[in-house]
Amino acid sequence: LHSPIRVMSVTIDHSTAGSAPTRTRRDPAAPDDGGVASGSVGGAMTGDGRTGQASVTVGADPAVLWSMVTDITRMGEWSPENEGGEWIDGATGAVVGARFKGRNRRGRSKWSTTCEVTEAEPGRSFAFRTLSSKTEWRYRFEAVDGGTLVIESFEMDKPLGPFSRWLTKVTTGVTDRRADMEDGVRSTLARLKAAAEADRRP
Repeated sequence: LHSPIRVMSVTIDHSTAGSAPTRTRRDPAAPDDGGVASGSVGGAMTGDGRTGQASVTVGADPAVLWSMVTDITRMGEWSPENEGGEWIDGATGAVVGARFKGRNRRGRSKWSTTCEVTEAEPGRSFAFRTLSSKTEWRYRFEAVDGGTLVIESFEMDKPLGPFSRWLTKVTTGVTDRRADMEDGVRSTLARLKAAAEADRRP
């Protein structure tokens, strides 16, 4: 849902064969453990300019986190850009082929994106594609000691061209959309973690 105006496309199945080496961006306060330690959000971007991902360990069950993420009406609770969404075309939940419309806001700019669910395996994975930009986003949930490792990733159909970069800057003030998208992923995971763990407190 962190989609650019038309410009972006996200695929969450990050195949990076033939791409440039990966470079890692880490929170300076995070331990040197690959960015997946409990309490920290780590991320990496590939050199092809199209993909990025981040991960965090959350003290909650995979099924609980999957239910939170697939309730697209709640996405605005953790996304820094999306303000929520609604199922459309008769869809009522996360199944492959279901479509929803997400509402987004960045500063004074507002826009909506129509998305289609491409993967939905309860407790394990959820992915959707923005139809205008063909960007795909994916969430994976892996049970680990202490809870669940949540990995959010995106893959754009292609790097933004000069006009798309200019349009994004003019409409949102963002100069590096791909880096901005990854920062949004990290923020989303941090807020998801806080919300899920708060729900578990007595």
